[in-house]
Amino acid sequence: MNYPRDIWSAIISWIDCGSDYKATCLVNRAFHDIAGAVHPTADTKFANHTLTLLTMIDRGDYLPNQLNTRVDAIKFIVPTVSSNPNITPEFVDTHLDWPWNWHLICSNKNFTIEWIEGKKDMTKDDWGYGLSSNPRLTIDCVIRNPNAAWCWLDVSRNPGITIDDIIDNIELPWVWQGVIYNPNMTWNDIVRLNTAHPQFMECAERIISSSGFITIDIVKENPDFPWDWLHLTANGVMTIDIIHANPQLPWDMNMLTFNPSLPLEHVTVDMFNQWSYDCNRNFTIEDMRNRRDLPWKQYMVFDTPGITWKDIESEPHDTDGNPWQIRHMSGKRDLTWKKIVELDRNGTEWNWWRLCRNPFQMVA
Repeated sequence: MNYPRDIWSAIISWIDCGSDYKATCLVNRAFHDIAGAVHPTADTKFANHTLTLLTMIDRGDYLPNQLNTRVDAIKFIVPTVSSNPNITPEFVDTHLDWPWNWHLICSNKNFTIEWIEGKKDMTKDDWGYGLSSNPRLTIDCVIRNPNAAWCWLDVSRNPGITIDDIIDNIELPWVWQGVIYNPNMTWNDIVRLNTAHPQFMECAERIISSSGFITIDIVKENPDFPWDWLHLTANGVMTIDIIHANPQLPWDMNMLTFNPSLPLEHVTVDMFNQWSYDCNRNFTIEDMRNRRDLPWKQYMVFDTPGITWKDIESEPHDTDGNPWQIRHMSGKRDLTWKKIVELDRNGTEWNWWRLCRNPFQMVA
């Protein structure tokens, strides 16, 4: 394969077939690797590679296949790379006339609050909405800009917003389902929030019982808390040993099936058939081989990080003797761009949502 022009050719051919979604996601995803291949003498850091490639396109020194002019290349590439972690404020300042996606720029953690606020006139409503998910966001910025088009769900779960910020500004339109997913959340914060705003608990009971910071000690020390025992039983923090050691608690044993910490040796065929699509169990190819009595579903195998593309190639059939469906492989991190393009040319059906979020190395 002739890198990187074959990569661009594949991406552009998908656009020609009406597959804009594939191309938009993959261009941004590809930039980390394509840039280094285009300019291998540049600094080995992807940041320099990415900016070098953009500069080469701007000068007309390099154009992807089927994008015949500098204007076409910039119009296609720049909006999709606006969230790229290698784009810097200095580079954008130098190319303010380019068609940047300002929503993505403002959500890019490389860009400071001061820089973004300085571009309000240029970004219009996009700056507040994009900044809502930028981890540089602070409560001072939110208060300073009450009329910004904030996405309050993103603001509520933004790691730059502390629980103290929320309690001290309880009158703001927080989205409580977002607050409970704020990575700063602890059990003590839940108690404080329940006191400051009882409505919080109405939205959060189920989510709290599913949270990773809940321990068996917290559960036993707070018997009057409205625990959701279905989700608490399915919480992977509650291991089978913990559940067996506390038979006095009202565990929902039917939900034990969905607990990802349940060891495979405790699993029966009936239990296996009830397992949730979203359990994310870390099975390995050895588990699959050792428990051939279990009806392994194709989606379960390919959703499992413990089973790699290499494993599947070494075990080409499921327990029923059927060949694996390639689209279920789309999330495998040991995939290569060469393999993807090769199979795509053979008519393979990929799961593009998963493939575009797969952190594999595109140039291999």
